[in-house]
Amino acid sequence: MQVVAITLATAGSVFAGHVNDSGFWLVGRLLGMDVKTTLMTWTVQQALESMVGFLLAGVVYLLF
Repeated sequence: MQVVAITLATAGSVFAGHVNDSGFWLVGRLLGMDVKTTLMTWTVQQALESMVGFLLAGVVYLLF
């Protein structure tokens, strides 16, 4: 289970993206958003994802 916690912590280590991220451009182009809207959306999504990953890693590490 420690490997699971390490994996979750690694996934949660990316807190904010930037315009040089390929996922940023993929989401922006597929959803038809301009750069400003994509940056706001992508940054919030990655921040939430990293916080949830960090919390899950902590829970897995403490319980198992």
